[in-house]
Amino acid sequence: MISALIRGRRASLKCIGQHLPYDIDLESRIKKAKRWLDSKYTTYQSFFLPYIKPILESLAKAGPLFLAIDGSEVGCGSMGLMISVVYKKRSIPICWLIRKGSKGHLPEQMHLDLLNTVVDILPPDCPIVLLGDGEFDGIGIQKFCRQNQWDYVLRTAKDTIITIPGQEAFSIKDLYPANGEKYCFAPQIRFSKKQYGPVNVMCWHDYPKYKNPIFLVTNLELPQLAARYYRKRASIETLFGDIKSRGFSIHRTRIAEPCRLQSLLLVTCLAYLLTFSFGKQVREKVNFIGKFCRKERLYELSIFSLGLNALQYLIDFQKAIPPNLSMNFL
Repeated sequence: MISALIRGRRASLKCIGQHLPYDIDLESRIKKAKRWLDSKYTTYQSFFLPYIKPILESLAKAGPLFLAIDGSEVGCGSMGLMISVVYKKRSIPICWLIRKGSKGHLPEQMHLDLLNTVVDILPPDCPIVLLGDGEFDGIGIQKFCRQNQWDYVLRTAKDTIITIPGQEAFSIKDLYPANGEKYCFAPQIRFSKKQYGPVNVMCWHDYPKYKNPIFLVTNLELPQLAARYYRKRASIETLFGDIKSRGFSIHRTRIAEPCRLQSLLLVTCLAYLLTFSFGKQVREKVNFIGKFCRKERLYELSIFSLGLNALQYLIDFQKAIPPNLSMNFL
């Protein structure tokens, strides 16, 4: 199914069925794919966890793991909530949950359920930094990070109420950097009307580069560090683009059942890992790149797009993977 998804570049049952390597009727191939998605033996623990755990353990040796959490529309009328680990300027999917409903914020309990799943698969004693946009600034998530000794940088709304101890509550939008400064940092603040804290909040406005300021809540002590970490959050948007419009179009599949979509994401994320890691190897082999890409435009393509184009070339011309690439890949 991974092969069929990469060849067809579309996460629909019909397209996967068309590209499955079986000499049987198309309808039988589609049913074969559907049975795999519906099987009770098709589980995250069996098919994805054995691959992602070694990746996390390897990345943890280089320093803190930056986890980005975000939601996006997948399938027909469903939302996917995903946590990924930041790798350079890209993200690698770790785990996800599917819920019926299109667009809008997902319930905080769903966020916490996914975070509890992640805790069980992360390497022990590894520093963690959680990154999220304004949907994930809830008190429940902040408490979770504190209990698990995680750092976090989360975006919050401009109308969030904050309180300096001994003073009246006010809106966070009233914070603004002094002339010539990028940051206005307020430590030991009580957050929201529920007075959770103490936490640190900040207004970050790199004017005139960015038109509007960004408001963040964090447990980090340095605003420059919080801003640098928060920039990494955008990598999960790139991941969604790769498995959706630039890659496998999982947002256009007509599959609507959350359980089936959960299994389809197993295939999609494994295809992404395969393609991404292959692209990383291909970029170092300039002679092979010339077969499907102009060499002077090499760095205009992302690693994922490079891997996908390379695999498509090998498929179209029925070529074997060059030995030097296959050895490095393995």
